[in-house]
Amino acid sequence: MVEKCANPNCEITFRYSSSGRLFAFELRSPGGPCKDVPRTICDKHPSHATVCFWLCEQCCRDYTLNFSIDKGVQLAERVISEEAHEMHGDEKEYPPLAAVSYDSDVLPGVPL
Repeated sequence: MVEKCANPNCEITFRYSSSGRLFAFELRSPGGPCKDVPRTICDKHPSHATVCFWLCEQCCRDYTLNFSIDKGVQLAERVISEEAHEMHGDEKEYPPLAAVSYDSDVLPGVPL
């Protein structure tokens, strides 16, 4: 269950899914050790599972999330295309990202 913003430097608690951005990562055959994955998922070794992380409204303007089984969830700066920057100037309200990076054991995380 998501409790707070995935940014380790942010203490905002999760209250509503309409605020910020929720990321779902689909895992294939997760096994231990799994960083940032609930122990029950790693212990049961299901064929697939979904883990969710949340960035608060302020953090999701500047960051996105990457995830891998061995490194867990990692904060990454958002890369804004030239086209989006031209359309929005210096505003922090950029269009949402379509996906985040992943490794062979993790399917793309898509902001929900």
